[in-house]
Amino acid sequence: MITALVIHPSGLSEARELDPELPNIQALVGGHIEAVSPAEGDWHAYVNEDGVYEGLPGNARATALAMAAGWVPLPGDYLKGVAVFLGDGPDGTEIDCPAPLLHAAVPALRHQPPPR
Repeated sequence: MITALVIHPSGLSEARELDPELPNIQALVGGHIEAVSPAEGDWHAYVNEDGVYEGLPGNARATALAMAAGWVPLPGDYLKGVAVFLGDGPDGTEIDCPAPLLHAAVPALRHQPPPR
């Protein structure tokens, strides 16, 4: 189990323990997954690959966090539906979402010092 940051289109953000197997991530985003990540960084996020075609709502909070953490979208692009943020482990493994992203997005964690 790893700690994922899950951001809903409503703006609700939560740290969630997750078994990072494909079916579990697909269940959270509601379909096939698409990954977004910065050119350089220690994180990636998954969203529903068909979010545009399915008419999923935009996720302003996840888009803003991803951009603040280095993601550069194409002009007019934004994240849609539920976004699941995870950390990048060695050899492409999924690890805990980086603490700075968790602390930026989950209000209850803002009052706790980041892990060292």
